[in-house]
Amino acid sequence: MSRHWKIGVLIMALAATAPRASSAETAPADWLVTPVHTPVTLAHGGGGREIILSNGLMSRTFRIAPNAATVSLRNLTTGSEMVRGVKPEATITLDGQLFDVGGLNGQKEYGYLLPEWLDSMTSDPGAFQFTGYDTDDRPVCLAAEAISRGSALAAERAAAHPPLRGSCSSGSLSRRFSGREL
Repeated sequence: MSRHWKIGVLIMALAATAPRASSAETAPADWLVTPVHTPVTLAHGGGGREIILSNGLMSRTFRIAPNAATVSLRNLTTGSEMVRGVKPEATITLDGQLFDVGGLNGQKEYGYLLPEWLDSMTSDPGAFQFTGYDTDDRPVCLAAEAISRGSALAAERAAAHPPLRGSCSSGSLSRRFSGREL
């Protein structure tokens, strides 16, 4: 019996006698098949400078000082982080002029984001500034009719990807921003 063959037989014997983990231990349940019953939570972090929203599948962290910006979007199933760069929450056009809504300046490298950089980042004085937020514990339900109103493109998308009927969240988070006089 050759040496390689003996090693192969030994590995197969060890694998056959090793305790097996159940599929529930090796992989989380598939949220497309198994309903997720984790409630949506809102927590504070970063010494009161962050709001963290989580639904058991994803978490989104907003840094709210010196201005509001998404600093983390994490897949809780895999642990992978999706934010690499901090940018404005939105850009809007008013009277033909572009304005940023929220965001932070001063990120050193946009290929990745280190949490220790956040404290040295600054707010753009020309951007709309975060002034506060409100929460509401009343359930918010999506109705297909509300989604399909608006542009033809929105109606086309709603028809192609209808929302789940009776799809409800356990509340809402509204963020407030103010801008300079035009």
